[in-house]
Amino acid sequence: MRAQLAHELIKRENPESEIVIAWWTKKWFTDITGRDITDEQWSDIADACDDVLENMGIGEDMFAAAIEILDNEETAQ
Repeated sequence: MRAQLAHELIKRENPESEIVIAWWTKKWFTDITGRDITDEQWSDIADACDDVLENMGIGEDMFAAAIEILDNEETAQ
């Protein structure tokens, strides 16, 4: 995702609201791999990482975590 799009989406949220967000930058990948990364390579890496995150089911895992917390709170009441 381009930073500009993320910025636009975040601006729609109430500034006081809590959100869940994670991102990795080209600099992070460069630092962690110890390799120079071209802009073209970075574009390919970012696309591949988007695919990985979508296929890992992270959204489903976060949903399950939310349901577990809500169910536990209902049980405690």
